[in-house]
Formats: sequence, structure tokens, C-alpha cells
Amino acid sequence: MAGGIALMTFMLAQRHLPPGAFRAAIGQALWQLDGSALLEALRMAGRDIILLFMVMYLSICTTFLPLPSAPIVSLAATRGAGVAQSMWVMIVTVSALAAAGSTLANLNDYHIFTWMLRSERIARIRRTRACAWAQKWFARGPFATLFMFNVIQLPIDVSRMVSAVHGYPRRWFAVSNFLGRFVRYAVIAGVTLMLHDKDWVAPLVFLGLGFVIVFAKTTAMLYRRRCPAAQTASDDQIS
Repeated sequence: MAGGIALMTFMLAQRHLPPGAFRAAIGQALWQLDGSALLEALRMAGRDIILLFMVMYLSICTTFLPLPSAPIVSLAATRGAGVAQSMWVMIVTVSALAAAGSTLANLNDYHIFTWMLRSERIARIRRTRACAWAQKWFARGPFATLFMFNVIQLPIDVSRMVSAVHGYPRRWFAVSNFLGRFVRYAVIAGVTLMLHDKDWVAPLVFLGLGFVIVFAKTTAMLYRRRCPAAQTASDDQIS
């Protein structure tokens, strides 16, 4: 983060833009939640600043600082941002850099959760039934689970916590996070370019898809639990 701020300051100096005035404009736009003002401030600084700001912002969107990620991706993917002339080049560029920033944030979460588990008091969670069930469910397909949790949008992403408890390798954790976020942000960028002012559609669809998947998984789990009990009762009646 410090390196990103230093690089941004250097790039602003190269464009003869005062960093103080730029930070003030960005801060005011964020405080007022004014997307058009934020885009205007970033556009004055140039395409590289827009992309760097997006990566820096997404790299701090962690479980402990749950900032919204979709708006900044939509902002970078607008025609006004001028990231690229070609739609496909813009989608790939924005999605890849956004996924890299989010992966950094998720790796920070992974390290923090791992560090927290060193505490014996917190590590007791491993011995709970809920944690045992979550680890068993996660172990069936850890890479696919992490990938899907990064594609869909859920208010609370428990996959990062479970992967830390499970001790899933960081390398594959990072790869699955990057690929999942790339797909999510590519859809958001594509919807932004095609629907313009309806860029809220993609995050809403992902959120709905997440709830559908969680509901389906929960229903299937409850059904599997009841089926053996029902079968046993039927067998007892026959005998």
C-alpha cells in the first residue's frame, strides 16, 4: 500500500499535478459517494492512475474492512475512464488488475486468520461441530469451492476463514481467488460497457446467485440428513 501511494505520487508529479489537490478531490468524491466526481478526478490524472487507484482500493477490501468492490470496477470500465479503445482489451485489463488487487486483499485475510489461529483460545473453534462440518465440506473440493465463492457475491465470505483453518496451500488459494475474481469482474465490466447506467445489474445478479447456491446446498444437506433416518424407520416397520 505504501509503495502504491509512493508510485501514485511520483506519477502525479510526472503529470505536474499537485498530489495534495488530487487527494483532496478523491477524498471529497468518496465522502460524498459521487461516482462522476471520482471519475472526473481520476480521469484528469490519467489512465494509469485510474488503474493504480483501483488496485490499491481493492487491495484493502478485506473481511475486516468490507468496502464495496463492484463500484470501482464499474468506474474503471466506463468509456470515460479511457482504459482502452477496444471493449475486450478494456474488459481483460480491468478484470485482471482488479482480480490481482482482490487477491492481495484475500491473501491478507488468509494470513490474518492463520495468525489468529495461533491463539489457543481462538484455535478452539477447530473442535466445534460447525467447524468440523465446514472443513469436511471444504475438503471435498477446496479449489472449486474457493473459485465459486469468489465468482458469486455473498455478504460474508466464509471460504477464506475455512481455508485458513483447513491449512489450504497459499499458492492454490491465490490462484483460485484470482480466477474467480477475474470472472466476476469481467462480467461486471462487460455489463457496465453494454448497459452503461445499469452497472448495478451484475452485482445484484451475483448476490442473488450466491443466495440460490447457499439455499440449494443447505436444502440438499438437510435432505441427506433426513433420508437415512426415514429409511431406517421404514426398515423397522417392515421387520
